[in-house]
Amino acid sequence: MLKRRRIGVLGGSFDPIHSGHLSVAQQISDRLRLDEVILVPAGDPPHKSRERLAPAADRLAMARLAAHGLARLSVSDVEMRRPGPSYSLDTMRELKAELGPEHDYFFIIGADTVGELPSWHRAAEFTAETGFAVAVRPRFEPDFGRVERELGPAAAAKLRAGLVEIEPCDISSTLVRARIAAGEDVTGLVRRDVAEYIVRKGLYR
Repeated sequence: MLKRRRIGVLGGSFDPIHSGHLSVAQQISDRLRLDEVILVPAGDPPHKSRERLAPAADRLAMARLAAHGLARLSVSDVEMRRPGPSYSLDTMRELKAELGPEHDYFFIIGADTVGELPSWHRAAEFTAETGFAVAVRPRFEPDFGRVERELGPAAAAKLRAGLVEIEPCDISSTLVRARIAAGEDVTGLVRRDVAEYIVRKGLYR
């Protein structure tokens, strides 16, 4: 009999992937006792300007470098392989088809994303089909009002049940890109292999 696994999914543009992303993935993994957290770099994120993103192949390569050697972290190119916008509903359906529907899946989001969920592609289907892990700072309560109004009380209750308190790591991809553009050191903000890749490829200059 196949073991029922607990699998987290953390998506994002990862432009570039940084220590904050890894910290969230590892803390969520520890708190929920996940067997694996899959990092999914967005192929064509619908909420971001494609022209401003580093090439998809580079963002995927950096994610693989960042996850290398870290327990329970892996990287999927599922969104890179799929043409068109990278909708999370499609991603979760494809991962379940690849890995098996019998597992428990947790889509990882930040607490600040909760209010945006109703605007996501086919949000009602997505929240109905998907388990969530909502990373929240200590003593912070997300605003579930819009979710409750537009997606219903069941969706809000599911998200509330998925709250996972983590220690914040105040790093952003915007900060990393700005420091690289200014020629400043990014030690500690990204893993060394990622920093070396950025220099080698001339990204964010």
